[in-house]
Amino acid sequence: MVLLPFYVEDFLGAQADWYGFLLAGYSVGSLVGYLLAGSLRLSGRARSRWMVTFIVLESAGYGLLGLVRDPKVALTLAFLGGATGGFISVNIMTILQLSTPGEIRGRVFGLLGTISSSLSPLAMGLAGVVADLLGQNIPLIYLACGVIMAALSLTLLVNQHVRDFLAYEPEEELLPPVEQRVVPLN
Repeated sequence: MVLLPFYVEDFLGAQADWYGFLLAGYSVGSLVGYLLAGSLRLSGRARSRWMVTFIVLESAGYGLLGLVRDPKVALTLAFLGGATGGFISVNIMTILQLSTPGEIRGRVFGLLGTISSSLSPLAMGLAGVVADLLGQNIPLIYLACGVIMAALSLTLLVNQHVRDFLAYEPEEELLPPVEQRVVPLN
Protein backbone atom coordinates (compact mmCIF):
# COMPACT_ATOMS: atom_id res chain seq x y z
CA MET A 1 0.00 0.00 0.00
CA VAL A 2 2.88 2.36 0.72
CA LEU A 3 4.16 2.06 -2.85
CA LEU A 4 0.76 2.23 -4.55
CA PRO A 5 0.72 6.03 -5.15
CA PHE A 6 4.10 5.79 -6.90
CA TYR A 7 2.88 2.80 -8.91
CA VAL A 8 -0.20 4.71 -10.06
CA GLU A 9 1.57 7.91 -11.09
CA ASP A 10 4.98 6.68 -12.24
CA PHE A 11 4.20 3.30 -13.80
CA LEU A 12 0.55 3.42 -14.82
CA GLY A 13 0.87 7.08 -15.78
CA ALA A 14 -2.57 7.71 -14.31
CA GLN A 15 -3.97 10.61 -12.34
CA ALA A 16 -3.92 10.50 -8.55
CA ASP A 17 -7.63 9.60 -8.67
CA TRP A 18 -6.64 6.11 -9.73
CA TYR A 19 -5.02 5.54 -6.35
CA GLY A 20 -8.48 5.86 -4.84
CA PHE A 21 -10.02 3.73 -7.58
CA LEU A 22 -7.53 0.92 -6.92
CA LEU A 23 -8.17 1.07 -3.16
CA ALA A 24 -11.92 1.07 -3.78
CA GLY A 25 -11.59 -1.84 -6.20
CA TYR A 26 -9.65 -3.82 -3.62
CA SER A 27 -12.22 -2.97 -0.92
CA VAL A 28 -15.20 -3.93 -3.07
CA GLY A 29 -13.38 -7.12 -4.02
CA SER A 30 -12.85 -7.88 -0.33
CA LEU A 31 -16.57 -7.50 0.33
CA VAL A 32 -17.32 -9.86 -2.56
CA GLY A 33 -14.80 -12.36 -1.16
CA TYR A 34 -16.39 -12.14 2.30
CA LEU A 35 -19.86 -12.66 0.82
CA LEU A 36 -18.64 -15.56 -1.30
CA ALA A 37 -17.02 -17.21 1.73
CA GLY A 38 -20.22 -16.78 3.73
CA SER A 39 -22.60 -17.92 1.02
CA LEU A 40 -20.75 -21.00 -0.24
CA ARG A 41 -21.26 -23.94 2.07
CA LEU A 42 -17.86 -25.50 1.52
CA SER A 43 -16.40 -28.03 3.87
CA GLY A 44 -13.56 -30.47 4.02
CA ARG A 45 -11.71 -31.23 0.81
CA ALA A 46 -13.90 -28.95 -1.32
CA ARG A 47 -12.98 -25.96 0.86
CA SER A 48 -9.33 -26.98 0.72
CA ARG A 49 -9.38 -27.10 -3.10
CA TRP A 50 -11.08 -23.70 -3.36
CA MET A 51 -8.61 -22.17 -0.93
CA VAL A 52 -5.60 -23.60 -2.77
CA THR A 53 -6.99 -22.20 -6.02
CA PHE A 54 -7.62 -18.77 -4.50
CA ILE A 55 -4.19 -18.64 -2.86
CA VAL A 56 -2.49 -19.36 -6.18
CA LEU A 57 -4.72 -16.82 -8.00
CA GLU A 58 -3.99 -14.16 -5.39
CA SER A 59 -0.24 -14.70 -5.76
CA ALA A 60 -0.44 -14.52 -9.55
CA GLY A 61 -2.57 -11.38 -9.42
CA TYR A 62 -0.12 -9.48 -7.25
CA GLY A 63 2.74 -10.48 -9.52
CA LEU A 64 0.81 -9.42 -12.61
CA LEU A 65 0.43 -5.91 -11.18
CA GLY A 66 4.10 -5.46 -12.00
CA LEU A 67 3.46 -6.23 -15.67
CA VAL A 68 0.31 -4.27 -16.53
CA ARG A 69 0.36 -0.67 -17.72
CA ASP A 70 -3.37 -0.17 -18.14
CA PRO A 71 -5.11 1.32 -15.07
CA LYS A 72 -8.31 -0.60 -15.87
CA VAL A 73 -6.47 -3.91 -15.88
CA ALA A 74 -4.77 -2.90 -12.60
CA LEU A 75 -8.22 -2.09 -11.19
CA THR A 76 -9.46 -5.54 -12.21
CA LEU A 77 -6.43 -7.15 -10.54
CA ALA A 78 -7.02 -5.07 -7.39
CA PHE A 79 -10.65 -6.23 -7.31
CA LEU A 80 -9.62 -9.87 -7.80
CA GLY A 81 -6.90 -9.52 -5.15
CA GLY A 82 -9.48 -8.23 -2.69
CA ALA A 83 -11.95 -10.98 -3.56
CA THR A 84 -9.44 -13.79 -3.22
CA GLY A 85 -7.93 -12.28 -0.07
CA GLY A 86 -11.36 -11.82 1.52
CA PHE A 87 -12.38 -15.39 0.75
CA ILE A 88 -9.10 -16.77 2.10
CA SER A 89 -9.09 -14.70 5.29
CA VAL A 90 -12.65 -15.63 6.27
CA ASN A 91 -11.97 -19.32 5.74
CA ILE A 92 -8.59 -19.28 7.53
CA MET A 93 -10.10 -17.48 10.53
CA THR A 94 -12.99 -19.94 10.62
CA ILE A 95 -10.64 -22.93 10.51
CA LEU A 96 -8.46 -21.40 13.24
CA GLN A 97 -11.49 -20.77 15.45
CA LEU A 98 -12.79 -24.31 14.95
CA SER A 99 -9.43 -25.99 15.48
CA THR A 100 -8.26 -23.99 18.51
CA PRO A 101 -9.44 -25.23 21.91
CA GLY A 102 -11.83 -22.77 23.55
CA GLU A 103 -9.73 -22.35 26.69
CA ILE A 104 -6.78 -20.89 24.73
CA ARG A 105 -8.60 -19.32 21.77
CA GLY A 106 -8.35 -15.78 23.17
CA ARG A 107 -4.61 -16.10 23.72
CA VAL A 108 -4.04 -17.58 20.26
CA PHE A 109 -5.98 -14.81 18.51
CA GLY A 110 -4.37 -12.18 20.73
CA LEU A 111 -0.95 -13.46 19.66
CA LEU A 112 -1.99 -13.50 15.98
CA GLY A 113 -3.24 -9.91 16.26
CA THR A 114 -0.03 -8.81 17.96
CA ILE A 115 2.17 -10.46 15.35
CA SER A 116 0.24 -9.06 12.38
CA SER A 117 0.04 -5.57 13.92
CA SER A 118 3.77 -5.63 14.62
CA LEU A 119 4.80 -6.87 11.19
CA SER A 120 2.68 -4.41 9.22
CA PRO A 121 4.69 -1.24 9.97
CA LEU A 122 7.95 -3.17 9.57
CA ALA A 123 6.85 -4.35 6.12
CA MET A 124 5.86 -0.81 5.13
CA GLY A 125 9.22 0.55 6.21
CA LEU A 126 11.06 -2.25 4.45
CA ALA A 127 9.06 -1.57 1.27
CA GLY A 128 10.28 2.02 1.26
CA VAL A 129 13.90 0.98 1.77
CA VAL A 130 13.70 -1.66 -0.99
CA ALA A 131 12.05 0.87 -3.33
CA ASP A 132 14.90 3.32 -2.73
CA LEU A 133 17.51 0.61 -3.28
CA LEU A 134 15.87 -0.38 -6.58
CA GLY A 135 15.55 3.18 -7.86
CA GLN A 136 11.78 3.35 -7.32
CA ASN A 137 11.20 0.36 -9.64
CA ILE A 138 7.81 -0.43 -8.09
CA PRO A 139 6.69 -2.89 -10.82
CA LEU A 140 9.78 -5.00 -10.17
CA ILE A 141 8.93 -5.05 -6.46
CA TYR A 142 5.33 -6.09 -7.18
CA LEU A 143 6.47 -8.78 -9.61
CA ALA A 144 9.10 -10.09 -7.17
CA CYS A 145 6.59 -10.13 -4.30
CA GLY A 146 4.11 -12.03 -6.47
CA VAL A 147 6.75 -14.59 -7.43
CA ILE A 148 7.90 -14.99 -3.81
CA MET A 149 4.30 -15.25 -2.62
CA ALA A 150 3.56 -17.89 -5.28
CA ALA A 151 6.69 -19.88 -4.38
CA LEU A 152 5.85 -19.81 -0.66
CA SER A 153 2.22 -20.69 -1.36
CA LEU A 154 3.10 -23.62 -3.60
CA THR A 155 5.69 -24.83 -1.09
CA LEU A 156 3.07 -24.84 1.64
CA LEU A 157 0.34 -26.28 -0.53
CA VAL A 158 2.31 -29.36 -1.55
CA ASN A 159 2.53 -30.18 2.16
CA GLN A 160 -0.17 -32.72 3.05
CA HIS A 161 -0.45 -31.35 6.61
CA VAL A 162 -1.33 -27.89 5.28
CA ARG A 163 -3.95 -29.32 2.92
CA ASP A 164 -5.37 -31.40 5.78
CA PHE A 165 -5.53 -28.26 7.93
CA LEU A 166 -7.40 -26.39 5.17
CA ALA A 167 -9.85 -29.31 5.03
CA TYR A 168 -10.33 -29.37 8.83
CA GLU A 169 -13.77 -30.37 10.06
CA PRO A 170 -14.66 -30.45 13.77
CA GLU A 171 -15.92 -33.69 15.19
CA GLU A 172 -19.69 -33.70 15.55
CA GLU A 173 -19.64 -34.38 19.30
CA LEU A 174 -17.55 -31.23 19.84
CA LEU A 175 -20.16 -29.00 18.24
CA PRO A 176 -22.75 -27.46 20.58
CA PRO A 177 -26.32 -28.64 20.04
CA VAL A 178 -28.48 -26.37 17.92
CA GLU A 179 -31.90 -25.60 19.32
CA GLN A 180 -34.57 -25.13 16.68
CA ARG A 181 -37.22 -22.56 17.46
CA VAL A 182 -40.09 -21.15 15.48
CA VAL A 183 -40.50 -17.40 15.71
CA PRO A 184 -44.03 -16.09 15.05
CA LEU A 185 -44.24 -13.40 12.36
CA ASN A 186 -47.13 -11.34 13.74
